[in-house]
Amino acid sequence: MMKPDELRKFLIPLVNLGKDNRSLRSFKGNVGVFRNESDLRIINIPVSVEPICVVADTFHTKPLLRWMQQDQEFLFVYIGNEYANLFWGNMTEFNFIDTLPLHNNIDHKFNCSNNFNVEESKKTFFIRWLNGAIAEINSTSPSHLFVGSEHQITDDLISEINHQSVISISDYASSGVESKINFYRDIVRKRLESFVAEKAVYLTIEYAIAEKLQMTETELSEIGKLAVNGRIETLFIADDREYFGRINKITGEIKINPIQTNHHDDCVLDDIAQLSAINGARVVVTDMENIPGKNPAAAIIKSEPRKVAKYYIPDPQGRRA
Repeated sequence: MMKPDELRKFLIPLVNLGKDNRSLRSFKGNVGVFRNESDLRIINIPVSVEPICVVADTFHTKPLLRWMQQDQEFLFVYIGNEYANLFWGNMTEFNFIDTLPLHNNIDHKFNCSNNFNVEESKKTFFIRWLNGAIAEINSTSPSHLFVGSEHQITDDLISEINHQSVISISDYASSGVESKINFYRDIVRKRLESFVAEKAVYLTIEYAIAEKLQMTETELSEIGKLAVNGRIETLFIADDREYFGRINKITGEIKINPIQTNHHDDCVLDDIAQLSAINGARVVVTDMENIPGKNPAAAIIKSEPRKVAKYYIPDPQGRRA
């Protein structure tokens, strides 16, 4: 428990933020403010969240988890007549990474004697540049790379790109489009929104199958135990419900209070989501209306590893192998 002087010192940055909110006005959409003994963090949360204030021993992270599952990152490469440009983006940001000129004496550079060889050398030059850029991004590279071009993109070009998921955009920007790059950017974002929606449908089907196999759980008291023991494969958690209380992070036992009584209480749904994510579960944060059975939480349980029976191979000498 903080002493009065400690509490005043702790609240000073928040009070100042309320008095001078110019920094908050620079954010688009919703804002998350996180404060502990040593840090103050202000984060733009570009998804819909309900206003809430939680004073607890741990941060309230459900809005961030929902943002993470919706805000898909991507790489996009645009191939024009004279340049190829590489961009990184997500649902709210779109940033330039690198460019490759495709018109500066490329035939001399590769000592080409005819138009066919010039086109081949451009392709080789482009692939070398793009794969080098992807290698530099390395482990932080988004899971999807999209390619848009004013020219037909061939399968052999796609096959030479060193990325796990390369998606060619077949749409072409018309001459009246103000920005061809923004035209393709918007197509990429729509595709990713479709991917997220398709994944949600897939997870619902997966839950229905697991339910038939009696590998699901909807009771909070049992889900808490599964979470601390790392037994949850997929967790659906309600973003529009708060159940304040405490969860024992060793036994998983849950105690729910009618209201938040003190800073020891947090939303137990939030704590279950955090514990499940730490233990490798997929966490789906959504409205309770979308959760199987319209429950505040639902879990697909991991299959227990099969026990391999030990057996002995008879040995001619009478020993056991």
